[in-house]
Amino acid sequence: MPGRIRVSETIYEDLALRDSAARLFELVEASAEAKLEIDFSGVRTMSRAFADEYLTRRRKSRKTVMESNVPEAVRLMFEAVSGPPRPAKETSAGRRGRRSGEDCPRATVSSMTDGGGEDDRE
Repeated sequence: MPGRIRVSETIYEDLALRDSAARLFELVEASAEAKLEIDFSGVRTMSRAFADEYLTRRRKSRKTVMESNVPEAVRLMFEAVSGPPRPAKETSAGRRGRRSGEDCPRATVSSMTDGGGEDDRE
């Protein structure tokens, strides 16, 4: 049976920093278990930076890592980060790059699950 790390208790419910993903994988690598389950139950948000660092560390890990209880918003962020890069958009200044506020989007579980979708707009 694999070891288990519950992210919301070990790190936090809101996953924003690359350092947090690095700290998570320090725990993974320090574990005596060869296989580890990373349990995402209780996670509310995840930034693009955390997701990118998590996936990079997972790829490089010597351990077999499996995710469980992944909220829909977290799954979508993992898919967005692991997909092909999108071309940069032209800004009003005519240079390529991201507009202010676009450099660190967050997936939010509550926006996906508590009725905050398009059907509730008035």
